[in-house]
Amino acid sequence: METLKILEEYGKKLDGMKKKTRINYLAEAKTFLAYLDKGKIPFDKADENTAEVYSGGNGRKKNEAMRLLKGMRPDKYEYLKTAEEKLSDGFEILLGRYVRHVSCKGVSERSICIIRSYISRFLRFLEGLGIMEILKAGKKALSDYSLHLLTYQYGRVKGRDKVPYSASSRMQILVQVRNFFRYLKENGIVLINPALEVPLPKVPRKMSRNIPDRAEVDKMLSKIDKEDRTGLRDYAIIETLYSTGMRAPEIIQLSTGDINFESGFIVIRKGKYGKPRTVPASEEAFSAILEYMNGSRPVLAEKQASPEDWLFLETRDGTNLSCQTVAMIIRKYAAKAGIKKRFVSHALRYACATDMLRNGADIRIVQEMLGHERLNTTQGYTKVVKGDLKRMVREHHPRELDWKEENGL
Repeated sequence: METLKILEEYGKKLDGMKKKTRINYLAEAKTFLAYLDKGKIPFDKADENTAEVYSGGNGRKKNEAMRLLKGMRPDKYEYLKTAEEKLSDGFEILLGRYVRHVSCKGVSERSICIIRSYISRFLRFLEGLGIMEILKAGKKALSDYSLHLLTYQYGRVKGRDKVPYSASSRMQILVQVRNFFRYLKENGIVLINPALEVPLPKVPRKMSRNIPDRAEVDKMLSKIDKEDRTGLRDYAIIETLYSTGMRAPEIIQLSTGDINFESGFIVIRKGKYGKPRTVPASEEAFSAILEYMNGSRPVLAEKQASPEDWLFLETRDGTNLSCQTVAMIIRKYAAKAGIKKRFVSHALRYACATDMLRNGADIRIVQEMLGHERLNTTQGYTKVVKGDLKRMVREHHPRELDWKEENGL
């Protein structure tokens, strides 16, 4: 088959996917086909070994190649069906109905994928026990699954030892199983929710210690080359995250129309659980966004197959950013600044909240700005501030100084 014909047919199989995902899959397929063409390897002769050599040990690249081969030659790769496709018909129907139910609640596409994965793993576990009907899944099966999660070890990264699930991960999985059974009960499919009888793991609530302070944020920003179009974008992203406390999934969904320079507010249309909110931003953030919109954004937008209104764009194809890219940007400039802390994508959200509280902001204002449903979620940030207060007392209170002097410290 000719390359263009393969891409055309593969593109039809990807219909219905999110546009950005579809574009990425096609771009990856094109790269693999170019490799085959260069090596004069017929597409019909390409196999798993070909994909392995092509990837050079890169698992992601191999998966991309195999996705194309499985999509275009499903008969040959029947044994490589995904775990979800191996579910029995009855469980597959239940899973599909539940995913559609969750989708109607405005949950993000990323969260839907995670939920589907959690529930499909649970259903496969039931099948492994010989339970093929959801009505037969009782307390014992749920307890066995909880024990399975406790002893299960996973490890996808090459060269790393397998590790067990953390208490937090086990709790998240079991909460989703509870929600699944609650849906089944509300719709008359089961009479009780057996998952409620299985206790959830206790997870100590703690705030990450890897929070950048103001000086570290400034140092990160100082390492960005604003003469580069990617640098202009990255500068605006970091400044906006620090100024507003947005989550990564929120900032990547911003459009140019969500930025109101006159009022000084940014509209977040797709917050957590699909809830919108409006947040103020600093003059520095608006200045950085304006500079990016007038500078590099028009150049990045030229790469789009069809113009979109996303604010922050990928350099490769002009589509909107991914959460992974946002996390990579934060870690990249932290490394350039010589900061040893291990930052996650929430790092600047943590920094925004703790710095506001340090400077006397009302906790309920911070709660509203961050979009927390419960006040006790926001109160987690005060632990960091209290730690600072304790350290300041130990270092500067006269009684503490007298005690140190008397004890020769």
